[in-house]
Amino acid sequence: MEISTVLGKHKPSSKTTEKLETTIWPPSQLMRNAVINRIVREFSGPTLSTVLYCRELSTEEAEFLALQVELEAFLAAEASGVGDIESVKAYVNSVGDHLGKMVFDARSEKSCVKK
Repeated sequence: MEISTVLGKHKPSSKTTEKLETTIWPPSQLMRNAVINRIVREFSGPTLSTVLYCRELSTEEAEFLALQVELEAFLAAEASGVGDIESVKAYVNSVGDHLGKMVFDARSEKSCVKK
């Protein structure tokens, strides 16, 4: 099926398409919530992260952690002020760094490796 068949008589005019603008920074609240929800799922259920972290968090603990990590990552990326793509990279890297450091610190404090 051709695109013209799908669009029918409702093809966007060049005037309409010129007004479309795509930005990737700052992320929408929907995207930020998706990051938060992913962290909550990762640390409040049986996952590789909870095995590495040595325990599962309660949903409340995971939500607190997720909000803190996401906000710190967002503020760090926002403060960098380097542009769309670079800000997104800084945001993603910051989330990963925070979670990685948290897991590493927990593993060094506890002996959770089963013998």
